[in-house]
Amino acid sequence: GLGLLDSQNRSRFHPLDALGLAKSRVVWTWRELGGFEKAQQAYPYATHLLLPDIAFQTGPFWNQGAGFDPPPKLMVDVLLFLRSDKESKYREVRRNDTILGQLLEDSRKKLIIGTAGHPPLENSSLTSSADPLTFRVVDWKHRLSMEGISSDPLNVASAVQLLKLGKVVICDRLHAAITAYLSGVPFVYLDQSTGKVSKTLAVAFNSTGFEHDCQDGTQHMWAKALNLPEAMDKALAMMQTLKL
Repeated sequence: GLGLLDSQNRSRFHPLDALGLAKSRVVWTWRELGGFEKAQQAYPYATHLLLPDIAFQTGPFWNQGAGFDPPPKLMVDVLLFLRSDKESKYREVRRNDTILGQLLEDSRKKLIIGTAGHPPLENSSLTSSADPLTFRVVDWKHRLSMEGISSDPLNVASAVQLLKLGKVVICDRLHAAITAYLSGVPFVYLDQSTGKVSKTLAVAFNSTGFEHDCQDGTQHMWAKALNLPEAMDKALAMMQTLKL
């Protein structure tokens, strides 16, 4: 496949020499530091590059126009973009709207009262218990069945539309976090079982070519949470700070 043993070159290379040359041409890319370091030890003959996940090259999407906006009637305050597979830490709770609604209201109460570093809310839409906070639980498959959202699974617009259903997104899917970042959608991310969301974003935000301050979550509208209640707290804090 590397053109070393074709009809013209076969007589010029001993098979072992050709194999050595072929190995020297192998280039592997890695999106996590751990895999990059292990591969350097296991395959020292190859070239290894630590790069942002290739999905970052698909955007940005924040200036794509109305075709990337979802139907207003479907929009909610908090979009819970949570996995339903074995990698999820929240597979059971994502099915329980009662628990999720209570977590959201608990976070609002904490925000109203005020916590360390955050004064009590005044004159905010979040303080009105007459207006319950709205939420929706989704995963990628839902963009194929929602009225008003493109049903083409290869259409990037449908992914952006799905994420824009929420004023703030809480997600444990890596590419939901990346797409939210590229779309200018505020998001709070949770790690799934392997921690790949944190590991991959750390590489991207430390890479040459990204803005020097992209690790500033306050400026770039992202945050990390260790559990779902903390994610709810941070999502509502974002809504307040950004006046959403």
